[in-house]
Amino acid sequence: MSPQIKYAYKTHNTWVYRRTYPKALQPLLGSALKQSLKTGDAREAKLRVAELNQTFTTIIKEAQAHALATPHTDTPTATQGPRLAVGRPRYQRARLVGERLINDLAQAYLAEVSRRLRPGSYKSVRFALELLCSHLGGRAVGDLSLSHGKEVLGYITQLSPNVRKYRQGKDAGLVGLARLAQEHEGITLAPQTQARILKQMSQFLDWCVGEGELTANPWETLKVKDRPDVHPHGVLSDEQVGILLSAKDRVLHSAILFGLLTGMRSGEICGLMAEDVTAKGNLTASGPML
Repeated sequence: MSPQIKYAYKTHNTWVYRRTYPKALQPLLGSALKQSLKTGDAREAKLRVAELNQTFTTIIKEAQAHALATPHTDTPTATQGPRLAVGRPRYQRARLVGERLINDLAQAYLAEVSRRLRPGSYKSVRFALELLCSHLGGRAVGDLSLSHGKEVLGYITQLSPNVRKYRQGKDAGLVGLARLAQEHEGITLAPQTQARILKQMSQFLDWCVGEGELTANPWETLKVKDRPDVHPHGVLSDEQVGILLSAKDRVLHSAILFGLLTGMRSGEICGLMAEDVTAKGNLTASGPML
């Protein structure tokens, strides 16, 4: 549930301010002061509500002073009455390019991509940004340099596929995970995985450029040096097949035997339904009839 904020409500993931004017001043001002707060974050919304409350108070004072100075015999309507010279906050405060922290920008980026990515893809992006934030999250995005990128890439190349499975690795950052991988693992991530993590970090920096938080992506030229390894599917030898069959695994034995007798691949076997199998008397069960 959304938190409660006085004089504000949330609609379409955006907070909206609404405060009713006193009834005596409604002929002059209208029914209420209503304005979008242009944010979905509750903390920012509270700050902007406080600003608009001050604006609301100023409008009331100006309207009351105008009402006292205007004869009661000729009360203006909301459309005929003069406008009050009280400006509304625009919420576009000036700031230096690159001064926002990487942690804050990463949260905004993840909130945006979560709406357009599938869960698996989003989880991968989130992991890459968690690694980045754990190491450089407290820095301003404008402080990032190519040397920082080389440092991060150096740690990425030390990670192993299983390092997050260790108890110490669940809450560890990039440096801690790299150290654990070197202590307990003899393998590293495949070059394709390393390149994917680096690319996701670089895409985040490209987004920062598009949002006006950076003038250029300092990591644009970074690349994983190792060439991707190709691991083609090999065919099992007769001895290996014999070992698998003799194991008689409770889950896999029937599937392996079915594949040997029909020539079907593992993916095809996993996609079989009961109605796809046809019994042929004393013959071995076969695959779907075409």
